[in-house]
Amino acid sequence: GTVTLFAGKGIPIGISSFDQILNRDFTLLDKTLLIADFLECNSVVSIIMRPRRFGKTTNISMLRNFFSIPTIPTIWTTGVSCSRTLR
Repeated sequence: GTVTLFAGKGIPIGISSFDQILNRDFTLLDKTLLIADFLECNSVVSIIMRPRRFGKTTNISMLRNFFSIPTIPTIWTTGVSCSRTLR
């Protein structure tokens, strides 16, 4: 999939919560098209194997936020790649 860079105020060192990265306006690589890959995959289990500090926890946090029931308006309604793709 395509990755888009959202330039923010800084790099989120030590922060792996997708919500915190978005809400604090950190620089982010938009990997939300990973969600479409998961939805299109027919596997029962998916394994994400990447080197240390490669964004695994952040991507899992992103998936958790996407599939949870929102209580307030979130970034999903404002135009990350996946929201445009899945509409």
